[in-house]
Amino acid sequence: MGYKSILRSVGTVVRQAERESIRRQKELVKRQIANSKMQELEQAAYDVEVYENYIDRLTSLHKDCISNYNWHEIIKKKAPVEPEKKVKREMESRLIVENYKPTFFDRIFKQEEKKRNKLLEILQKSIGDDKTEYEQLIDTYNVDLNEYNELMNLANGINKGDISVYKKAIEEFEPLSEISEIGSELGFKFSTKDRINIVMTTHDSKIVPKEAKSLLKSGKLTIKELSIGKYNEIYQDYVCSSALRVAREIFGLLPVEEIIVTSKSRILNKTTGKLEDQPILSVRFVRETMNNINFSDIDPSDSMTNFVHNMGFKKSQGMSPVDELNFA
Repeated sequence: MGYKSILRSVGTVVRQAERESIRRQKELVKRQIANSKMQELEQAAYDVEVYENYIDRLTSLHKDCISNYNWHEIIKKKAPVEPEKKVKREMESRLIVENYKPTFFDRIFKQEEKKRNKLLEILQKSIGDDKTEYEQLIDTYNVDLNEYNELMNLANGINKGDISVYKKAIEEFEPLSEISEIGSELGFKFSTKDRINIVMTTHDSKIVPKEAKSLLKSGKLTIKELSIGKYNEIYQDYVCSSALRVAREIFGLLPVEEIIVTSKSRILNKTTGKLEDQPILSVRFVRETMNNINFSDIDPSDSMTNFVHNMGFKKSQGMSPVDELNFA
């Protein structure tokens, strides 16, 4: 059955509907393939949609949450049942052999032995088919049983607050592996069974395009350089949205109560004059508070006021280095 099948069967994995920006991105890709020879105005409208969709994706990461595991329900899942050996084909063929009665013409043309041997061949094939089917069922059962036992060990450890099992769960399920916009690295440090400190390396400000695309009244494409303030605001929203998404995924995977997420990015160290990975956001997320937030309608940067956090930001200068929070 496998991990995912077991989890689906107890209703503990909830993949929320893809956020609109992701659905829109897929539609745009299909349109590009279908309309490789767009007219100028169609191409202009398409280019603006792609640009707006990209910005929306960057700043709405927090709206999705794939992980939502109820480990107390998972532990109640019953083990797979060992298959019974069935001999349906054999019994049907054996019955035909036992009930075979040679006809008058079978005797006249001496076909009795030939037909009986043919029926016996069919019987042997039926026995082999039953055996093959049973062996395949046993192989599937053994795989399912091994995965079930592994999952139960995982669930037991998580329910007991075993930090080593927490780490294993993160490695097994990789809740953030498919989110390329999040960044390149994630480091986890467990203070207690209820607290995790996460350091993430987000993409630097180059992830935000410096030019904005829009349409003139005539329908033609215009490209203008983003103002410094708007550029910095988009990047701030991206960083905060990434941090929220990381926290949501880990809260969904593990029964922890508090998570500190520290986002680092390569920015200029004014004391050395070199680009270095430095903290630009450090926020202490609390499960209870997170549960009371409507993530569909928040501004990711403004939402940081719901939590203890360190974040330095000025529209004219962007994000600046801050101190990392810690549970002490």
